[in-house]
Amino acid sequence: MKGRIGVLAVLVCAAALAGCTYEKRLESSHPGPPIWVVQTPEDTQESKVFVGMSLADNILDEKNARNRAMEDVRDQIASSLQTDMVREAIDIVEQRGAPHLGKDVDNAAYTAEVKSRVDQAMPGVKQDAHYWEKWKVKQGFGLFGYTKYKYYVKAVMPKAIYERLLKALAENVAADLERGA
Repeated sequence: MKGRIGVLAVLVCAAALAGCTYEKRLESSHPGPPIWVVQTPEDTQESKVFVGMSLADNILDEKNARNRAMEDVRDQIASSLQTDMVREAIDIVEQRGAPHLGKDVDNAAYTAEVKSRVDQAMPGVKQDAHYWEKWKVKQGFGLFGYTKYKYYVKAVMPKAIYERLLKALAENVAADLERGA
């Protein structure tokens, strides 16, 4: 009886371990992550700062992971603009003497336009710094695993570009609000 319980305990432990995931960092671009990876830096007088991140599995080179991190930066810029655009549009409408018109803005209706304009402005966004880690991931007792990159980019967008985009978007939203669209 004790032998069966022992064998059963070993089988239960082996089954539990088979579901475990093991990760090992193979290499990184720097000895440790820079401070901006864990704490987003403040904007400067000249630039808005964004930190993009990507997790990419089964990638053989870090270029694809970097591109995904820059896509994250683009999405952050679009999200920031969309939020600021609504506030700015409401201010414009109120300054024009129609305070009641700007209260019900459906900013989701402008998502495609915001993303389109951000895509056009992306050449003005520069990667200021990067940090990556290459990891080996194994699951259970399998001999094979896969490679995973964790990639971070610190990107800066000149405030002049951001403000120009914001103003154009807010003017469009304000005009739609005034038309009752």
